[in-house]
Amino acid sequence: MDSGEFDALYTEHSRALFNTVYRWLWHVEDSEDVVHEAFARFWENRFDESISNRKAYLFRMALNLASKRKRWLRIRHFFDLKKVELYVSDAEETLLGRERALHINRAIERLPEKQKSVLLMIRFAEMSYSEVAQVLGISEGTVASRLHHAIKALKEALP
Repeated sequence: MDSGEFDALYTEHSRALFNTVYRWLWHVEDSEDVVHEAFARFWENRFDESISNRKAYLFRMALNLASKRKRWLRIRHFFDLKKVELYVSDAEETLLGRERALHINRAIERLPEKQKSVLLMIRFAEMSYSEVAQVLGISEGTVASRLHHAIKALKEALP
């Protein structure tokens, strides 16, 4: 893979990766860092022949990095080194009102990790069931089940 192919890959997937990671972390700068780190690691491993699906590799890498970042943020918050802030996009704030958007963000945050990852990839990264199944290494039926349970939990949590 040359730099032109890498640039095309970045252009094609960076926005969807950011949207997914942002809804995992709810912090713009941390989400940008995670996306950049995922692409940097991909570049380092670009000659690895075991990477058959670049998109799946990038999403798995980004979700793993976001999960690690989230754990670090929780530790940092626990020790009160720096308060973690919830960011709400202007679109959410305009459409739903700040209070409603924060309520939705908190409901998504409380989902089990397996349900949250499926929900974020399908609803915010606009990935297909088969793409999500490949990224997570699960069946499409499991993807459908996790999405169903995530939506059900959100409906119960939201008035």
